[in-house]
Amino acid sequence: DGKDERFSKMAEATQAKRRKLEEDAATPDGSAAGDGKDDADKLAVLLGKLPAVLAVDGKLPKGLKILQKAAEASLNRDTVGLFTPALEAAFATEPRIHQDAARAAFLELGQLLETNTAIFPKAASYTVESWVLAALYHNLMFTDDTYRYARGAKRIRESVQGLDKHLGPKPLDFAEEREEIPADQLVLRKRVLLAALETAIETYKYSWARPTIAALMKEATDRMHYFKDEQRERMVELVRAYNAKKTAPAKSEKTLGHVSWST
Repeated sequence: DGKDERFSKMAEATQAKRRKLEEDAATPDGSAAGDGKDDADKLAVLLGKLPAVLAVDGKLPKGLKILQKAAEASLNRDTVGLFTPALEAAFATEPRIHQDAARAAFLELGQLLETNTAIFPKAASYTVESWVLAALYHNLMFTDDTYRYARGAKRIRESVQGLDKHLGPKPLDFAEEREEIPADQLVLRKRVLLAALETAIETYKYSWARPTIAALMKEATDRMHYFKDEQRERMVELVRAYNAKKTAPAKSEKTLGHVSWST
């Protein structure tokens, strides 16, 4: 009788542990496990809960790590639709992408997205490229490493130039069709670029950054007419701030103070 009771308690404990594992797999802690349809169901549950986690600033770094882990394991053409709401939540507002606590996680996510851009539907590719610009290349500008700073700023400058393709005069050779980008995706791209320009201007006091910033700002000011409404107002403010930096008395140069990221 004593043995039967012990075995009964062990069986109950085993079942309790199994239930706990199943519950954990259905919560945003990165522990989804299983095979076949079970895997797909658990991934859907995990990713379905992530947008709410990513919407909270205090939970953003942890949520990004869970998203990164899930994407490394399961992002493909069949699952990309499951990942999209979580990605949209992560990139919902620009300042969050560059906060110190989350920047390293966004850098990793940006690298993963750049590697897997082809997985996304063509209609979403311009948005994904904007996410990569924000998460990877803009965040590279928070560094004391001149090479990484220049690498990030170069990609931002190329993207500014790339606005010509979609917003500039149509080519005289009408045989060359211009790809039409939805207005909301263009607004997102310009939002990302404006944020990067602001970061560039903040680093103008460092002499090593000035040639790079000058090249970037020239391309941006030449295309100011592409920015409309509130974005146009912000662009005007940034140009004023840049001109003020150029005419301000020189100050002693200090360390940038940002973390260098090995990307």
